[in-house]
Amino acid sequence: MKVLSGLIGMMGIASLLYALNLLNQLSRKLGSVTKMPPFYRGYYVAIALVAIAGLARLAHISGLGNLEQPDIAWLGSTGFALLTYHVPLALAVTISLFVTWRYWSWLLRE
Repeated sequence: MKVLSGLIGMMGIASLLYALNLLNQLSRKLGSVTKMPPFYRGYYVAIALVAIAGLARLAHISGLGNLEQPDIAWLGSTGFALLTYHVPLALAVTISLFVTWRYWSWLLRE
């Protein structure tokens, strides 16, 4: 049951990847029309960081059933989760927030 809930939880990461890709495409087109610098490249970094977090989540899910084995005991450690899931996810959201604000803040002024 834990594995099933973990796989359903992966839909959140997949939806974040989809949203970042959509914002990337829209910002790239808006930037080319308004002759803005290519800040949209920050979305590529954010997408890569979310992909790293997704792979770490899949690695944790795949070893979730038998964490007692010494080969995969490091998957259950908090250091692994912090460095490969939480930190990349937080960095990705922060980068995408700054890039989105740079491109789309004019909507709030209108």
